[in-house]
Amino acid sequence: MEGGICNGPANCPAHFCPPRVLRKLLPARLLIALIFHHVGNSKGSGWIDYKWPNPVTKAVEQKSTYVEKVDDVVVGCGIYKN
Repeated sequence: MEGGICNGPANCPAHFCPPRVLRKLLPARLLIALIFHHVGNSKGSGWIDYKWPNPVTKAVEQKSTYVEKVDDVVVGCGIYKN
């Protein structure tokens, strides 16, 4: 399971993914962060489905993340579906 806390699409001070993985995935990470931020700010909360590298299996797998806006930050926690 991974999660994170963002107060803007490019400002995620707490993201629980290894930094070496995040560096490789920077463009995709920014796109996902924009989607998380949009869902949190427009709906307040919701589920997002996407594909992401699993740090355990090293394979790109289907993942779902629940995001929710709390005050001025968007909090998310994701699970791999496999």
